[in-house]
Amino acid sequence: MKYFLMIVLAILISGPAAGVLLALCDSLFIHSQFWGEEYPFYRLDVGLIYAMFFYLFYFILGLPTTLLTDFVVKRFSLSHIMEMVASFIMYTFVGLLMWKSEEELSIWFILIPVYTYFVMLIVVRNKYDSKKAKVDDDRRKVMTQKAH
Repeated sequence: MKYFLMIVLAILISGPAAGVLLALCDSLFIHSQFWGEEYPFYRLDVGLIYAMFFYLFYFILGLPTTLLTDFVVKRFSLSHIMEMVASFIMYTFVGLLMWKSEEELSIWFILIPVYTYFVMLIVVRNKYDSKKAKVDDDRRKVMTQKAH
């Protein structure tokens, strides 16, 4: 249950983060009007609209991709570095499947949300693992004190 909740938490965090990041990248690098005459953060509301749009893709594609990637990684019992590399390749592959080169849509419009989700999933899992390790250490200390 905690496994699934961590994935959902990463999705909930990634939606707005990717939307705002994509809107800022669009303003800074593509349109270069971020510091124009208009209010500088005029595109942040567009980022929230992106977030709603990304939630659909995170639940439709991100969730199954995460489940499949975790299955493959655990099946082959890879080292931590190889787990990250395999996950990165899998998420990139799924992101590239959504992109068609003849369309005007930039590849970064696809990959920024994909990598944002990937990073948020790593952060959520590491945060949980560090808390779990601390709780386990505390339990061991209590158990050794009771044994003496």
